[in-house]
Amino acid sequence: MKVIYFLFGGWGSANAGQPINATVKTGTTQLINSINVACKAAQIDLKMHACEGSQSVQMHQCLRFLSTHFDPNAVLMLHGYSMGGFNALQVSWKFSWLAYDPAHKAIVRSPGGGKLVPLRFKLATTIDIARGPTSSGASRRIWPSVDSNLNIYQTHQSSVYSCGGPTTAVDPKKTTVKNEDWSAKYKGNPGGAHGKIDNDAVAPCMTAIKKALGI
Repeated sequence: MKVIYFLFGGWGSANAGQPINATVKTGTTQLINSINVACKAAQIDLKMHACEGSQSVQMHQCLRFLSTHFDPNAVLMLHGYSMGGFNALQVSWKFSWLAYDPAHKAIVRSPGGGKLVPLRFKLATTIDIARGPTSSGASRRIWPSVDSNLNIYQTHQSSVYSCGGPTTAVDPKKTTVKNEDWSAKYKGNPGGAHGKIDNDAVAPCMTAIKKALGI
């Protein structure tokens, strides 16, 4: 089995597309390590594009990575934490307009119909999707390129007003959404909730990831 993973961490810098520093210990880097270990044990060919969260996604970078490693039988997976959660939503939007053309063995913009095969993420895990002061009123919509979304969030604002919220499916017939509100877990330390949930969500994310991959 081959797995192509797109993963976006918390805020890094205004320069989109910066690789995640694996030497910095965060919940995101812990998740990356856990995914690598699980895939190695299951003899899965894992290709991962892991970037820091930013205001926007270097979409051409994502598409170049996809084109380089694409296999029509590969499983596509997606993850995002905090600002990286919004980056994951951006990628799910872009991929909703793409498809695989078996006749030309190429990824193309999909007008719908025909013999094109839509590009779909088997699972998107999103953790406390946030972007500072605009977090509370933000739209968190999961686009039809995603089969299943596990969204873990809490609503206590951090020092920069970041907090999560529930996701909704653009098309509930194509996307199953499971929201888990963990706000009650952090009532003793609400200000530290946004930073802590990244670490706390690693285990349930890995459970969902392993189930999606059948390992």
